[in-house]
Amino acid sequence: VVCGTNLPDVWDSGGQTISTEGRIPMSYTFTIAPVTPETFSQAGGVYEDAWRDSHRGICTPEFLYSRDCAAYLQKERDAGKALFLLTDGEPVGVVSLWEGWIDNLYVLPRCQGRGYGTALLRFAVAHGGWRLTVLSSNTRAIGFYEKHGFSESGRKQLRENLWELTLERDRKSGSAGMPR
Repeated sequence: VVCGTNLPDVWDSGGQTISTEGRIPMSYTFTIAPVTPETFSQAGGVYEDAWRDSHRGICTPEFLYSRDCAAYLQKERDAGKALFLLTDGEPVGVVSLWEGWIDNLYVLPRCQGRGYGTALLRFAVAHGGWRLTVLSSNTRAIGFYEKHGFSESGRKQLRENLWELTLERDRKSGSAGMPR
């Protein structure tokens, strides 16, 4: 049980249609499932590629390539976060949930802009997620979250010109009002 909600063993899109930012709606047949020991390395690979891409402009190359992303994800799981993997013929995205927090939402860079992030966010919100953090330098992600009903509720300065923003949405609304 995460966020007071029983999570499914597997969540199948059932060919749902997702509309993204005025683009032509596309049908996806993907699966979002809990990460298992058998899929952990796939989830780690997605996380590592997407995390490095999103942090490339703010971290030194030494830090980007010395960070043990698999160990980080294992630490997150050991702390009680539920980790999920979105696959669409191949591993594409990840997200974790813990006590209302949506965390580690990443989609492979080459797969972004296709609705996978929206699917992961809708999944997270439908399963009790209502708050998250994002770096102030990640303006694309901030716009994405704002489009889906999140707004800034706090910020913590990490260094000059860089903040960790906390974004929240109304907990009572669930996934209502989120674009499809």
